Amino acid sequence: MDSADLYASAPVHRTECAKVNAAFLKCKMDHGNQNAHPSTCAHEGDAVTACLDGVERRLLGKCADAFAAYKTCLQTHELTGAKRYTTCQDLADALKQCDAKASGSI
Repeated sequence: MDSADLYASAPVHRTECAKVNAAFLKCKMDHGNQNAHPSTCAHEGDAVTACLDGVERRLLGKCADAFAAYKTCLQTHELTGAKRYTTCQDLADALKQCDAKASGSI
């Protein structure tokens, strides 16, 4: 998974992985954030990685065309911040719609 994959899967993993990500960040804060030994929050970090990997596998398996279109839009425009997402919003919406169907949410 590279940074382009993370950006492209963000509309899905932002909500789906929110709880495990919050647990990881809480662990880091509870243990001195950057000063904590990397193994201190390894369990929580592994949960975040597993969630992200699961989202990416599902998107590539069930929504490959929508995922590729959104990723390409993000890479093509090389925009930063909110503009990156508003420019490609229609493709992000299509990806979220595809994922909702693939995961049985709708």
